[in-house]
Amino acid sequence: EYVVAHETGHALGFWHTHQRPDRDRHISINWKNVMEEATASFMPFRSMLQAFGIRQVSPRRVPYDYGSLMHYHAVAHAIKVNYV
Repeated sequence: EYVVAHETGHALGFWHTHQRPDRDRHISINWKNVMEEATASFMPFRSMLQAFGIRQVSPRRVPYDYGSLMHYHAVAHAIKVNYV
């Protein structure tokens, strides 16, 4: 059910919460533990959009939603799952 709802969010135009330009203020990513083929799924919007010369609206006034349907689970695409 989660995957269907998440992908429906993409179909409606929603992006991943953890790719917001200000995400580093809210979460940290252990890049050494992210599967190589999944790294693009964790790049902040600013990196992807700047490559195409696209400007984006700042999300500063929108609270960061850790429980968002569009936010990956803490161990998504992890090489080694460790909850400690």
